Amino acid sequence: MTLNNRLISFFVGITFLTHSLTAVVYPVYFGTGGEGGILRASFDSETGSLSPIDQAAETRGAGFIAIHPNGLFLYSTKQERGERIGSVASWSIEEDGSLTSLNEESSQGRYPCHVSIDRTGSTVFVANYGSEQSVAALPVEGDGKLEQAVSSHLHEGSGSHPRRQKSPHPHSAIPNPANTFVYVADLGADEIFIYRFDSSTSLLVPAGSAEVPGGGKGPRHMVFSPDGAYLYVLNELSLDISIFTADPQTGDLDFVSTSPLAEPEDDTSRMSASEIRNHPNGRFLYAALRDLDDRGRDAIVLFEREPSTGAISRKETFPAQVMIPRNFNLSPEGKWMLVGGARSSDLAIFKVDPRTGALLPDPEIVEAPSGPICIEFLSVGNSSP
Repeated sequence: MTLNNRLISFFVGITFLTHSLTAVVYPVYFGTGGEGGILRASFDSETGSLSPIDQAAETRGAGFIAIHPNGLFLYSTKQERGERIGSVASWSIEEDGSLTSLNEESSQGRYPCHVSIDRTGSTVFVANYGSEQSVAALPVEGDGKLEQAVSSHLHEGSGSHPRRQKSPHPHSAIPNPANTFVYVADLGADEIFIYRFDSSTSLLVPAGSAEVPGGGKGPRHMVFSPDGAYLYVLNELSLDISIFTADPQTGDLDFVSTSPLAEPEDDTSRMSASEIRNHPNGRFLYAALRDLDDRGRDAIVLFEREPSTGAISRKETFPAQVMIPRNFNLSPEGKWMLVGGARSSDLAIFKVDPRTGALLPDPEIVEAPSGPICIEFLSVGNSSP
């Protein structure tokens, strides 16, 4: 079966043009870590309804996931209990939405916590949070299988937090929109490490780093502005977003400003930041706050972005309606947001006002077999990290 015919057959089975030309049922996948495997469901963009959630793949330790730009393959981090080194697993997305294992390759480090794929689909990047403190690049074959890593880099450095920043802890790795550089947020080192990237060879070549000013920040996840001019770094420990300009030629980052996720008078003790996402229209940013004490403070924070300057302004904070929102994502057209409750094992489905970016009240709450820690929609042609 050709690639085009396979895509057509896949979407005929799960995509329904009902109510309007924009009403599409998207496949959506959930990484759970631990024993939960990888889950799947179908999401109706017209009604905001989610089909019953079932298991797409029975596997252990599959946490963060990423979908190939062609929509045919999925990649997941994997760390089995007792194993010293983690791995990255590749999966074929079948016509019924189930996943078939293709192969696994070493992540070149312990506790891989984030996986992404470059914009051509040639390379998978993995950040290893654990003791080896490395980032690696693995080439992707035409059939979706992974090759052994061709680049693996150890980080050095530490931060001021007495417990979380004694050593480097890479927490995410993403390519810029031009696909010429890869940026790695290192929570332990309080730095963003920069690598020049060649999609024809999958090689990562060190190109410097940028300190996240302020000390004890703990950079975790990142998103670029649509034009690649600005990088927004979510800091897990200090509960704020650091903004940098990105040089398209050298990859250099220059610090611009910091925007807090909460007001100074808010009680943010025992809270941490987890995820940052762009709205598909490029006008809004969202970030998640986790309440480690389960006092009902879990939240999604909305920012509006000024495209000409890259500046962001905090607009509103919305109760997440789940416990420990480690991850959330917006449907590809931006009308809905799914927020995963890692501790409560459920999902909150919010409708999004496209004019203001606001999350509308009274989300639907859907139980999940295991707590979702990563949420990815399958939408061919939409591979933005």
